[in-house]
Amino acid sequence: MDAVRRAEWLGRPLVRWAVLIAILAVQFADLGWFSHWFIQTYPSKEDAPEFQEILAREVGSGRIAEEREDLVFSYGDRYDDAGGFDSIFLARFNRAYLALAGSAPDTNEQLFDASVLSERALEAMGVRFVITTEKRDDLELAASSDDANLYRVKDPAARAAFFPAPQAEYMAEERIPESFAANPEGRLLLPAGAASLRALAAGCAWSVDYSRPSSDEIGVKTECETAGFVYVIEAFDPGWKTTVDGSPATVLPANGFAMAVPVTAGRHSVRLLYETPGRKTGVILSLLSASLLAALIFSTEPRISPIH
Repeated sequence: MDAVRRAEWLGRPLVRWAVLIAILAVQFADLGWFSHWFIQTYPSKEDAPEFQEILAREVGSGRIAEEREDLVFSYGDRYDDAGGFDSIFLARFNRAYLALAGSAPDTNEQLFDASVLSERALEAMGVRFVITTEKRDDLELAASSDDANLYRVKDPAARAAFFPAPQAEYMAEERIPESFAANPEGRLLLPAGAASLRALAAGCAWSVDYSRPSSDEIGVKTECETAGFVYVIEAFDPGWKTTVDGSPATVLPANGFAMAVPVTAGRHSVRLLYETPGRKTGVILSLLSASLLAALIFSTEPRISPIH
């Protein structure tokens, strides 16, 4: 096809539309790739290990900690692993994890293998079972298979809990990971700037009902006699937004890695939703770019240079 025919072909309206549609398809496919679920789930394997029944019966809303060097189970099942990779964790979680693991703050760790954490650290992160090929004498052996051992954690923290306001502690955020790791039991450590949300109150009775309708949604129903904080063991991320009884509320980083939502006394419904940060801005910029591209394509006539 010579230059003249090629220019004429590119100048046809149908061709212009086809080019525009192809560009838009590539753009939105790329945008969708970065707008993913906070946690990805997969259907259960048919050839699950022998301890599948124990996990299905007892994990509930809790977490597992699987040996990351030899993944024998969790990638094929619907359980939340407390470990992971540094590419999906933000700085807060990195620092909190290293502190719980007893590692120096400047440790360059790529792989977060929660199965090696101490029992106290596992409890603080809400882990109910550890799956590992290694032998652990500090945990109760629940079952074994040809691939791995299943250990039960004695007293894991609940996935959601309520802390009366006077029970919360406030300090500089950089001090929180090490302070929490030193003594994590029954503590709620919040950044010093959150102290303005504190309310004076005495001890109280409370109840919490946790649910996870999807990977990007957490629901907590709570009833308490005083103001306080709903504490949720899930990695804090700017993408999490919350409402309390349908009204926008504040999400605070808690204990260096989890989340807390302030509530007043009474019965409340707390809803946390995750949305990839920058997604709406990306969509708007993509639509604007597509509009400018369309205007450029359809307002420019092809120029055909004479052939000498």
